[in-house]
Amino acid sequence: MNRIAQVFMMMTMLISSASYLQAATGHALIVGVSEYPNLPEQYHLNGPKYDSEMLFKFLKTQRFRSFPESNITMLADGVDGSSGNPTRAAILHGLKTISKKAAEGDFVYLHFSGHGSRQPAKKGDMEETDGLDELFLPSDIGAWDDAIGEVKNALVDDEIGNSIAAIRAKGAFVWAVFDSCHSGTVTRGALGGEDVKMRKVPASALGVPQQALDKAESNRVKTRGHVKPETALGNVGGDSRKAGFVAFYAAQTTEQTPEMRLPAGEEGRVPHGLFSFTILQVISEYPSITYRQAAQEVLQRYAASYMDRPTPLFEGDLDATVFGVTAKADKPQWPIELKDDEIHIAAGSISRLSVGSILAIMESPAAADESALGYLTVSNSESMDSALQPIAFRNKKVIEVKAMPEHAYARLVERKMNFSIRVAKPEQSSPQVKKALDSMQAADDSGLRVTWVKAGESADIRLAEKDKQLWLVPPTGELIASGENKSPSITLEGKDNKALSLALADNLARIARVLNLLKVSQGMGAGSSGLEANLIIKRKTNGQSETISIDSVPRIHPGDAVYLSAKNPGEKAVDLNVLFVGSDYSISHWFKGRIHPNGRLGGKKGKKGLFKASDSSFGTERIILIASQAKEETMVQDLSFLAQRAMPKTRGTGDGSGVSALLKSAGFGHAMTRGVEPMNEDDEGGSSSILQFTVHTTAAP
Repeated sequence: MNRIAQVFMMMTMLISSASYLQAATGHALIVGVSEYPNLPEQYHLNGPKYDSEMLFKFLKTQRFRSFPESNITMLADGVDGSSGNPTRAAILHGLKTISKKAAEGDFVYLHFSGHGSRQPAKKGDMEETDGLDELFLPSDIGAWDDAIGEVKNALVDDEIGNSIAAIRAKGAFVWAVFDSCHSGTVTRGALGGEDVKMRKVPASALGVPQQALDKAESNRVKTRGHVKPETALGNVGGDSRKAGFVAFYAAQTTEQTPEMRLPAGEEGRVPHGLFSFTILQVISEYPSITYRQAAQEVLQRYAASYMDRPTPLFEGDLDATVFGVTAKADKPQWPIELKDDEIHIAAGSISRLSVGSILAIMESPAAADESALGYLTVSNSESMDSALQPIAFRNKKVIEVKAMPEHAYARLVERKMNFSIRVAKPEQSSPQVKKALDSMQAADDSGLRVTWVKAGESADIRLAEKDKQLWLVPPTGELIASGENKSPSITLEGKDNKALSLALADNLARIARVLNLLKVSQGMGAGSSGLEANLIIKRKTNGQSETISIDSVPRIHPGDAVYLSAKNPGEKAVDLNVLFVGSDYSISHWFKGRIHPNGRLGGKKGKKGLFKASDSSFGTERIILIASQAKEETMVQDLSFLAQRAMPKTRGTGDGSGVSALLKSAGFGHAMTRGVEPMNEDDEGGSSSILQFTVHTTAAP
């Protein structure tokens, strides 16, 4: 081959490579439906427009995947810069446009915020095992049309699935997020806080006749034994070898998902879908994690917010990295912007920055930590912007704004972590409850870090007085009076002020201890220990075993046996502690041990028996693995001091002679949850990171 031919071939390869890199770009469709002109005002939402604005800003500014503004279509009512109202026709047109523009290797992000509902599935649709189609409601949603057997202008799950299949047929990777829900009912026991709404419209509100729903119920696929939770989308087509697909759902098809003012407790908060806000927080903080790690982090943050429901679902190519990022993420840092002698960065509550967070001033993004020029603290934080003030910190004097170097960066040093809990008082309370709460507020020896707020204000726990009981309910105000997921409560009959104060203080202390343990685990799922772990469930009904990854939330029934499989693929030994957090707020310490390089838990068996589910208690349980790099010639790290006894679902008085003594001694020692039975070694099958598995123990199927 002559020299000219070689040069020509090299130029051709470079041009081809450059074309591919240019083609491998991002496309996005953001749908936010806040207003529904054809529905009663009670079904209008506040959060989708804020979700849409937040996502639009994020996609334009995030560093690891190119989303040209011309490739981002936002369909949201009440938002400046929207491409139009989120009608059925506009949404389908947006999806079709992406399918025409997308090329092989491109990345497509789809986000749907708004109401969902359900309607009877078409005859012969075997993908809907419950006999119902899941719907996303555009702004021009109509009513049920008996002549055609469907809700007018509804977007059916199959239609969205077909649109995604068309995009994947072009070779593009698709990530779809659905912040809506389709079913479930909520009984409010307390005011759910500022603008807390559920993103679901009942089928009856759309005019779907009960007779049609009953017929759909009779057509549902009958199953026996364990049933896998159903997701909203069916077949999304595409060749997974070149066109991956991931879907995140805010709730199972029988649950509701909320919107509320976020971030909780911060000034300037606005309504957001809890799911949308949490996802964006996670991927802002950890841009190079996998979808599986992101899913696990979302579940951990729900748990740390006292949110056992809804249960988000995740499916698809979860081991791919978010947005297809291949570069290793650098430390959390942002370019400093000077605005009229004020210091700002384009990051805020979405990056979990809050008032009091501390950042270092770096001359460049590659500068070493020890070369910090000075330090800043967050004085005000919005979703995508923070105002900063210079401070004296770590022997560095306050740096003047005028002395700030050009093109400097602010690198995160410390996030403000708040271990106090906000408790909202009952909307209406009897003299008995009011007196007990007043005495608890006045006491200074409780050991509790509680901020008491009025009913309806942002809170971690809400109190509700109903049926001669004092209930402790989640931020949404949902009260479950009976059944396996019954809300914890205190019987009021026969209790004087001291007894009621002791019982409430004990309950709050146990809940706070669990929530704070879960708060600590946030952001540590993708830590440096490198531990690989899975659960293995052996079903009592058929004797078969299922391997459960960390992003799944399986249902476990009485008699099912649960094992832990863990491997240390690293070059250094890892200390492992296994904790079990029960639905009754018990914390059990079940295992401590050291796993050597390339070693496995359980030796040759490759697994360790954890527990068998019993029929004495049901609910959401969590298995927490705390892994830390072991130091040579040291004892195995022992975290058994974290154990605490169970909290009864309905309780009488507390024990002890004083609130302080009670809280200092409450729950420390050996405790087992009532819903499971620990397995002994003879049972068949016999840097740091915190991995958390969530399971639902339920009655027999």
